[in-house]
Amino acid sequence: MSELWRPSRGRQGADLGRRGFLAAAGIAGLTLAGCSNGTQGQSRGPAANPSVSTRPRGSAAAGGSGVLIAYFSRTGNTRTVAEYVAGEANADLVQVVPQNPYPEDYDATNDRATEEQDSDARPRLSTRVENMADYTTVLLGYPIWWSTMPMAMFTFLEEYDFNGKTIIPFCTHEGSGLAGSERDIAKLCPGAQLRDGLAVRGPGAQDSRGEVASWVEESRLSA
Repeated sequence: MSELWRPSRGRQGADLGRRGFLAAAGIAGLTLAGCSNGTQGQSRGPAANPSVSTRPRGSAAAGGSGVLIAYFSRTGNTRTVAEYVAGEANADLVQVVPQNPYPEDYDATNDRATEEQDSDARPRLSTRVENMADYTTVLLGYPIWWSTMPMAMFTFLEEYDFNGKTIIPFCTHEGSGLAGSERDIAKLCPGAQLRDGLAVRGPGAQDSRGEVASWVEESRLSA
């Protein structure tokens, strides 16, 4: 299994919320504590020149399960959950990497995410999965930003044909759950079968292995 880019581990991050409100939670003031790219416990953010593998290695390439995990992670929370899912489901793993990395500063990322959603932007990606046709099931992982996926995930979903595939989402969040992301996935991929997703609280990502294992088993994705 491979992933395209691994930011260094630090304290983990949260949902992004519009103008001081947590998305779908209605809580005034963003919580920056625990954000690896925020003002406390900073660690390196997205690499300027990420190493990109266009063909994930693993089960599908070897004629196995045909399950792909495609995830976006800025602070490391979603990456952690994605790695747990990959281990439990024996799935291939690929990171969705924007060509223009998000800033290390939390507020700057917050502003950019707001602008992208307000303009319905489609950020260009470094990621390209050349063998998408080999996968019958795609698990999508992302943090909740403004009540849905980061716009980079919108780009990813529009770059491939998901007709006839099964899509299963999972997210990290700060109280919003999956919010409106399932609705948006259904709109972007009307020919796919959308199955029930998993929502993991961001600060608990490191301790979510048991929760992930139960979800993978219930989803009948266990290796």
